[in-house]
Amino acid sequence: MEMKKTSILLLGAVVILGLVAAEHAEDTTDSNSRHKVMLLLLDGMRADLFGEELPGLRSMEKNGVKADWLEPAYITLSMPCMYTIATGLYPESHGITFNKYYNLTTGYKAKTFYETLNYTDWFNTPGVEPIWVTAIKQGLKAGTVQYPGGNVAIQGISPTKNSPGVPWQQLGDYPLTGLIDMGFDWLKNDDFDLVIVYSGQPDSALHGSGIGHQDSIDAIKAADDAVTYLFEKRKELGLDDTLDVIVTSDHGHVNIDQRRYIELFDYIDEADIKMGLLDYGNTFQIEPMEGKLDTIYNALVNAHPQMNVYKKEEFPERFHYANSDRIMKILGYVDSNWVLFSNFTSKSFFLASDHGYDNQAPEMRSIFYAQGPSFKKGFNSEHMESVNIYPLMCELLGLNQVPNNGSRANYEDMLSDGSHASSIQHMGYAMLMCISTALIIFNR
Repeated sequence: MEMKKTSILLLGAVVILGLVAAEHAEDTTDSNSRHKVMLLLLDGMRADLFGEELPGLRSMEKNGVKADWLEPAYITLSMPCMYTIATGLYPESHGITFNKYYNLTTGYKAKTFYETLNYTDWFNTPGVEPIWVTAIKQGLKAGTVQYPGGNVAIQGISPTKNSPGVPWQQLGDYPLTGLIDMGFDWLKNDDFDLVIVYSGQPDSALHGSGIGHQDSIDAIKAADDAVTYLFEKRKELGLDDTLDVIVTSDHGHVNIDQRRYIELFDYIDEADIKMGLLDYGNTFQIEPMEGKLDTIYNALVNAHPQMNVYKKEEFPERFHYANSDRIMKILGYVDSNWVLFSNFTSKSFFLASDHGYDNQAPEMRSIFYAQGPSFKKGFNSEHMESVNIYPLMCELLGLNQVPNNGSRANYEDMLSDGSHASSIQHMGYAMLMCISTALIIFNR
């Protein structure tokens, strides 16, 4: 009798699991009904939208969901922040700890952000995979448009299609609407499931002209116009019922006061440094010569009230940054709106606006908007960390996620009760409830 009960229970479980699998299988084989995701990243778009009225994002807020703000990863530089969005991991775990490649063993440092995009070993931290690798490993098609990591094979897997990242000075040759068109071509004509599109604006204009300058305002509004264009294109292609759209950014921006600067070499001797990441605006790392760690640290730790200096093992845990083999022994940053230089001659290079500061500074807050069949309409969410975007995208696509620092509890309220993601979740819950009920009946 006990064996008969068990057989009936197992049969019931198999039937319910089959129903769940059948529904999910239908979604992943029929290109007309399968749920898809497009993520658009607007580099440097701050949570307060710089005080500009932006109808494209306001429409997303009305017709979808908006987080009060998105807390970016530290260090608030583009590449570490964007890879956190793609992997759901903090930089100390995914290994992208700076905007430019460097190697503590060889002492080599890449000269540019663009050069870094093509270093496979920079992105190949064991056990780390961005969302497009997760998708492809599970049978989906995924493309990257100028997004960091897309240029190289990660775990031996490249995006199904990739439009390579380009040097900053060439970004103007690639209008955002054209990049969006490329993404839609892959989604519609190549039947892709996921596309991630990167835009270098408004970041590029903000660096050059500063917040409030007309060039920056024009770039901010052009990025928003592209959001409007994206939804017009989605409707035109008949993807309103299947495509979820996420619009986010990597970090915010703050104007630079050129009177507020600190010169590192006023306090330390360059000869005591074995390797350093210096002259990057507002952050530094130093690998000291043997026996010079305390010499450098003691000279810097109380050198200036606006400079925050730590030994690696003492760096605040809230940054989730220092616990990595790629981090040097001494590191620090300056307060928002201050600038760091290693010597006097480097002061000739001032940016009008910058980022890279404490990720909890209000000026560094980024944006999160989402709209589509899986999301509620007119829903305002509390702020959340950018590590939650990876598991959210996995859920939207029905993927098994690899270990990450996000949590469903941080985004589940955004999901529509009738969404693709929620329906699978609810069916799984229903399955468990049925089995539990059967157990109660048979155990009476």
